Amino acid sequence: MIRDATAADVSAIALIHVDALRDTYAGVVPDDYLRALTYRSRAAMWRRAIERARGFVLVADDGGGVLGFASGGSGRDVTIPFDGELYAIYLRPDRLRRGLGTALLRAAASRLAERGLTSMYAMVLAANPACRFYEALGGERFVRKTIEIGGAALDEVAYVWPELPSC
Repeated sequence: MIRDATAADVSAIALIHVDALRDTYAGVVPDDYLRALTYRSRAAMWRRAIERARGFVLVADDGGGVLGFASGGSGRDVTIPFDGELYAIYLRPDRLRRGLGTALLRAAASRLAERGLTSMYAMVLAANPACRFYEALGGERFVRKTIEIGGAALDEVAYVWPELPSC
């Protein structure tokens, strides 16, 4: 079941987020940066995201707990001419390649449409193995940028959907 996240979900979201970042970006993002990530700081970040009305946070819940999450809202990068943005999407490692990511992405697209948005983009580190996921769901590479994380210059790719993926 995909539903809106609540304050009761922040610990599970933080756990998934930190563990997924450490797993996905080991050897890509500086180790010091990854080691410095804490569940407590991510829980506080996600609590604020859930409480503010600007964007949304969705969770995939099987009745036994949160398996993954997605967040999105209006686009934040004025240089990218698409109005909606998928801010984040992460799953528990044991839930990859089971259709859950697709369900979360489509639910996020549906939520963007409910807000009157018509297109979407997602900023993804170029070294992220999930780039294939975005491409399989119709995301097109639009622009490449260099960002700084933990003192390292890393390439980031904008995947775009000129029309929101069907829900």
